[in-house]
Amino acid sequence: MNATNAYDYILVGLGAATINLLFSLEKLSLLGQVTILILEPNAKETNDRTWCFWTNQKDPAFVLNQPVISHHWPRVLLNGSQAESMAPYQYVHLRSKEVYQRAKALIAEHKTITWLQEPVTELSENGHGAQAQTPAGEFQARYIFDSRPPQKPIAASEILWQSFVGWRIRTQKPVFETDLCTLMDFEVPQFKGTQFMYVLPTSPTEALVEFTRFGRAVLSEAESTPILEKYIQGKNWGAFEILENEVNKIPMTLALNPKQAHHAEQTKVIPMGGSAGAIKASTGFAYKKIAEHTWRVAEALKAEKPLPTPYHPWHFNLYDEMLLRLLSEKPQLGKPIFKRMFERTPIQEVFQFLDEESSFRTDLGIMWRMPWKPFLWSAAYTLMGHRSLQVASKPKHAY
Repeated sequence: MNATNAYDYILVGLGAATINLLFSLEKLSLLGQVTILILEPNAKETNDRTWCFWTNQKDPAFVLNQPVISHHWPRVLLNGSQAESMAPYQYVHLRSKEVYQRAKALIAEHKTITWLQEPVTELSENGHGAQAQTPAGEFQARYIFDSRPPQKPIAASEILWQSFVGWRIRTQKPVFETDLCTLMDFEVPQFKGTQFMYVLPTSPTEALVEFTRFGRAVLSEAESTPILEKYIQGKNWGAFEILENEVNKIPMTLALNPKQAHHAEQTKVIPMGGSAGAIKASTGFAYKKIAEHTWRVAEALKAEKPLPTPYHPWHFNLYDEMLLRLLSEKPQLGKPIFKRMFERTPIQEVFQFLDEESSFRTDLGIMWRMPWKPFLWSAAYTLMGHRSLQVASKPKHAY
C-alpha cells in the first residue's frame, strides 16, 4: 500500500456527525497533528436540511456550532397556549449550508486534511487499522468514522419514522414574533401517526413551518401540502410565498442503540451519527446527541482512551421502548400523551428528560403525570420479552 494512501483517520460522509467531529478536533487542537481523509461524493453546496435543538449554552452542540447558529428563540409556545420562557434554555437553528461552509473553510485551512469526492464501496478492519475501498483505490487509517445511514436493513417491526415536510415562507406583512417559536402544535389532523407542527420565525416576515409525523408511514409532499396550506391560512398571516422546502425522515428505533458504553479495542470502523444510535429513539431528536458523542470521541482520541459509543442508560431505553410501542400500535394516544407532558411538566424538566440528563426522581414525577393505563399495556409486552414495536396479537389484559 502506498504510504500516501495511509491516514490517521478517514471520515466517511460529511454530515452532522463527521462535521462535529472536525469541530471537536479543532477545539482540542488536534487537526494539525493528525492526517484526515474525507470521502464524500457530494459537493455539499445546498441547504439540504435544517438542524435545531434546545440548549443551555453549555452542551457540545452549542459550543461547537455557536459561530453558525443563525437564530435562537428564548420563548416557546406549546399546545397553542400562552408563551413562556425557556430560560436557561433556548431553541436554536442551524442552516446546513452554513455548517457545510464552515466545515469547508476548516478543511481548506489544514493541509493535513484531504477531501475526495468519492463514494465508499466497502469498509473493513483487521484489529490494527481499517481500510476503505473506493473507485479511486483503497485507503488505510488507524480509525474510520462512518457516518453513512445504516448499511443493514432494520426490520419494519422495529422502526417508526419521524418524517417531515417543511416550508420556509415569506409573508407580505410582518406577522411573526422573532423571539417566539412554536414546538409540537398538535392542532392538525391526526392520521397514520402522531402529527404536529413547528413554527420557527427568523424575521418578522419569514418562518420555517414544518409538518411532522411520528409513524410507520413516511409523510409525502402530496399529503402534506393541503395540511400546511390550511394551517397557514388558519393563522391569518395573509399572502405568502415559499422560499425553500425540505423533505426528510429520521429513524426512530432501538435497534441501533449500542449495548456497551465503549467500543472494543480492536474495533477500528466506528459508526457515527444515526447508524451509531445517536438518536433519541422515541422522538427522533438527534443533533444534540450527535454533537455530544463526537465531542467525547475526540476527547478519547486525544487521551488515547477507549472510544465511547452514544450509550443510552437502560432506564431511558425502557422509557423509549414503551413510548415507541404506543406510537406504533396506538398512534391516537400520541397527541394526548405529549400534550399532557408539556402541560403538567415544566419545559426545563422536559428538556432534561429528553436529553437523558434527568434524575430518577424527576423521571418518576413525569411518569406519574402521564396517563398510566397505556404505559402499563406497553410495559406488559416488555416484561413478556416482546421486543417488536408492532404487536401481532393482544393479551387479554390489553388496554
